[in-house]
Amino acid sequence: MKTVTVAEMRKSLGKTLETSNEEEVVVMRHGKPIARLRGAAGEDLARIAEREAFWQMLADRAKGPSTPIDEVWDRMGVAKTAERRTRPRR
Repeated sequence: MKTVTVAEMRKSLGKTLETSNEEEVVVMRHGKPIARLRGAAGEDLARIAEREAFWQMLADRAKGPSTPIDEVWDRMGVAKTAERRTRPRR
């Protein structure tokens, strides 16, 4: 992973984009990360869109209400958490 400042990126945008095809580039402003670049050279545009849609779906779902794990196990007909344990906790 490589880090660049906003000023460095402005000076050498082409080089930064080329680097992002080899390794992840994190753009920093005032010492804090503000963007992450991952190259997409050689990738299919439709596949990239599918992947982005998948992560957006997960993010959207994470914002909604959650279900306790024991309720999930009950719905699936699986034994409760304590009953499933075969080894003692460390």
